[in-house]
Amino acid sequence: MAIKPLYEPNPKHKEPWHHGKSGTLCPRWTWDIAQEILEESDLIGSARYGIRDGMAFKGREHAPGKWHGYPIAWNEVPPKLVNQWIRTERITRREVRSLWGNESLEQRLRGGSR
Repeated sequence: MAIKPLYEPNPKHKEPWHHGKSGTLCPRWTWDIAQEILEESDLIGSARYGIRDGMAFKGREHAPGKWHGYPIAWNEVPPKLVNQWIRTERITRREVRSLWGNESLEQRLRGGSR
């Protein structure tokens, strides 16, 4: 039986202070959402890919069974997976186009248009 993946924020993005130079603090209220994304994600190689509100996320295992994740542009998701999610209506082509590159993703994360 496979172990259920567990979301755990990356230590450099946790309180009491920011340990790394890049990234932001993960607010506690997002942990439950991150766990949902992780549970619904697909494992491709050593990474997990998930979706929330038309946005793609990538998860990395940092300890056995413990994962952290972050949003990524759609051009970073394996094409076969993108096509599968479009076919199964988990995402639309429009959502993929709207967040195709890093520039559009960064704008959305800063609170730009959806």
